[in-house]
Amino acid sequence: MEISCVTGRNSREKLPLVSIVTPAYNAERFIEDTIKSVMNQTYPYIEHIIIDDGSTDGTPQILQKYESLYNLKWFSKKNEGQAITVNRGFDLASGEIVVWLNADDVLFTKDVIYEVVKAFIRQPIASVVYGHMAIIDEENHILKIQYAPPKLNFEILLIGHFAPCVFYRKDIVSKYKLDVSLNYAIDYDQCLRMAKDGIIFYYINKPLIAWRRHKATKSLSGRNKLKGETIHIKKKYGVKMNHYKYSMMKVFYYTLIFVHKIYGVKDILELYATPKRRRLAFNAKFDSLTKLIFRQVIPYK
Repeated sequence: MEISCVTGRNSREKLPLVSIVTPAYNAERFIEDTIKSVMNQTYPYIEHIIIDDGSTDGTPQILQKYESLYNLKWFSKKNEGQAITVNRGFDLASGEIVVWLNADDVLFTKDVIYEVVKAFIRQPIASVVYGHMAIIDEENHILKIQYAPPKLNFEILLIGHFAPCVFYRKDIVSKYKLDVSLNYAIDYDQCLRMAKDGIIFYYINKPLIAWRRHKATKSLSGRNKLKGETIHIKKKYGVKMNHYKYSMMKVFYYTLIFVHKIYGVKDILELYATPKRRRLAFNAKFDSLTKLIFRQVIPYK
């Protein structure tokens, strides 16, 4: 599907609308960082759809505060869970490009949306664009960068969820809704279904989103349930977890990512430098450079 465009101030500039879908449940602690990372984007054509999933804290009041400051569309509904809420956002999205951004995560740099749009225009056969993911803590300290492999297809995704940061064409995300019977590995299942049908994933060699690590994060608080759901999904597609071929492929791809992590120390050093830091879309913090490099190289849970 060819991306339709809206005309910018410059008559020669034609750019597509991008819809950012954010499910929010009791998100008052972090959602302002999420909102500001969207407002800080240099890309001019964004709609931000935030669906309050029955919050009992001050989330709605924060959304009211920002609703007149940028192109924010939000509403509250009864609590129905993440998958139903995100699917509702996908339905409401008007943009030709859609991204799912959780209410405790942030867009990483100010030019992320521009880079993604350019990738879709450059690669018209691609339906999904993905990249790396930074990990931040509750106070916005950058902990590390988690790298994705430069190629993704169904066989590679069966090894692991290597595409946590994805942007979709609207027609694709409308077809591949989240499975509401799942609670934890819902994005992984969606990526597998897309890849199984031959959907093309296009790689951007940069961090796109920062995932916030904190005690209430569902993938941490429900780590065992996430693992169990992931195994169930793999077995559904015929993966034999103890088969030598699967084990060999797993070793290969995780080794590849580890090598990329080592090489990524250069990216960490650039991030630590002041000029690079100014391009970040949120108020990032850094502790000592030694700790930053150590976490990047050594497996960190």
